[in-house]
Amino acid sequence: MSKIRLELKGLKFNSWTVIEIDEKRINGSVSWLCICDCGTKRIVRGSYLKSGHSKSCGCVGAKETKIRETTHGMTQTPLHKIWLGMKNRCYNKNTVSYRSYGERGIKVCERWLNSFETFYADMSPNYKSGLTIERKDVSKDYSPENCCWIPKSEQSRNRTNTIWVTTELGIMTVSEAAKIAGTSWFCMYNRHLRNCPIEKLLLPPNKVGRSFTNGENTIN
Repeated sequence: MSKIRLELKGLKFNSWTVIEIDEKRINGSVSWLCICDCGTKRIVRGSYLKSGHSKSCGCVGAKETKIRETTHGMTQTPLHKIWLGMKNRCYNKNTVSYRSYGERGIKVCERWLNSFETFYADMSPNYKSGLTIERKDVSKDYSPENCCWIPKSEQSRNRTNTIWVTTELGIMTVSEAAKIAGTSWFCMYNRHLRNCPIEKLLLPPNKVGRSFTNGENTIN
């Protein structure tokens, strides 16, 4: 007994509309001449039409991809590159900077992680060309409340290997404290290591005095 062939002419399957049966079978399967919503004509197996294996000529997938890639239209802009770089530092183990970020547990907040649009909404109002994103507290994640824009020249101040000291003028780097005191970085670092009193930390070299720690060495 021969199989009963379903009449598909005129029926629509996803983006395909069946025009007529094709006399040439594909691997023995009944095939149909179809036209896609975009106007492309193609021979498609009847089984593929009915199962949904073939939904279009390929234009639908390409259109969806294009929509995803151009939703915000800023793929190559500085802000988008900054957003991608931020995520790479936290999650891409193949990047050089991952060790200083992702490996230390630094993350991107949930609000920004999968949405450039929300990152843009939060950070673009204060962005200017040449600025770079910086975390106010280097031990915390990237988030709206912990991030700001600073010139790239100042970014080195906020690295995890930067040494911070508490002074009468507030917390600052060893380099900044040395500049105020009129001494070298090495001298200020030694003051820090030997627990120089806060009131003496920023004094000029000849004003600090002797043996300000435990009586072992004199550090100017």
